[in-house]
Amino acid sequence: MVRSNAIEIIARHLSLNAGRLAALAQRAAEAGELPRACGRAVPDLSPAGLAKLLLCAIADRGLGNAATSVREFAALRNEGGTTLLDLIEGLMSGAVSVAGVHSLIAQLDPAAVTVVTDGGRLSYGPEREQSAASRIITVPGAALRAIIAEFRGNALHPAPPLASVAARISATAHTKAA
Repeated sequence: MVRSNAIEIIARHLSLNAGRLAALAQRAAEAGELPRACGRAVPDLSPAGLAKLLLCAIADRGLGNAATSVREFAALRNEGGTTLLDLIEGLMSGAVSVAGVHSLIAQLDPAAVTVVTDGGRLSYGPEREQSAASRIITVPGAALRAIIAEFRGNALHPAPPLASVAARISATAHTKAA
């Protein structure tokens, strides 16, 4: 899958601005973290590339920090020594099942991630701080599954974002009232 299509899918499911994610991805590509287009040749992203693109979206600490954030989060390790990139790449490729994932919780500074699954919690990096000042990003398991399903071409009819559903319901209600 080419980067622009992957950006659209991630942005839609995580309710992010696609332009912002494209800018983050471009910065990561310029630093060698994602493949770059060469002329008209646009490379497909591998599972590792898709994983790094997802990390761009989750670990947004500013455009100037995009590549550093991807590298730092990708290198986070759990107690068994597995990196966060290994896990997300496994989810993208199908080597690891995404079915039991409830959520991915990322603390931006210091970098730390907890993946909540049916079987418990997988912690990557230092233990997450519990202070109110910590900036935390939570990715629901349903959103992660939807992203991965579309990456694999399995989503025939992706669900529209909740905001657009609410707008259609509101527009229908106003039409019926008139």
